[in-house]
Amino acid sequence: MQNKGLIKFFAILFALVSIYQLSFTFVASKVKNDAKSFAGGNPEKEVKYLDSIGKENVFNLGFTNFTFNEVSDKQINKGLDLEGGINVILQISVKDVLKGLSNNSKNPVSINPWPMLLQTKKEIKTISMHFSRLLTRILKEP
Repeated sequence: MQNKGLIKFFAILFALVSIYQLSFTFVASKVKNDAKSFAGGNPEKEVKYLDSIGKENVFNLGFTNFTFNEVSDKQINKGLDLEGGINVILQISVKDVLKGLSNNSKNPVSINPWPMLLQTKKEIKTISMHFSRLLTRILKEP
């Protein structure tokens, strides 16, 4: 632990840089919230407000000033999951997955696995075996 001072220095430096970067996000969010309250729910009015203050100083650090456009460019991008996001639903055909896993086998179980799968579900309830192991065992049977 001879480098305690160096570790503290880098920790403080990292904290200051993080605060500096996050400050742009906070200021941009505050200005956007002000625009929403000014617009009163009218999106066109909100966009016009933000466009009109684009070149005005909104953030003063004491040694330099930043306009709203500069602050917006320097803010941290939140990504879709934090900005409202998108919702994706993935639908998978179990039959096609099983066919692919069996390497397009000519085994009758591989061609139409549904009767065997129903039997497999019943066997799983009666014996304690994982579904994939049981299905693998059935597919390997001649």
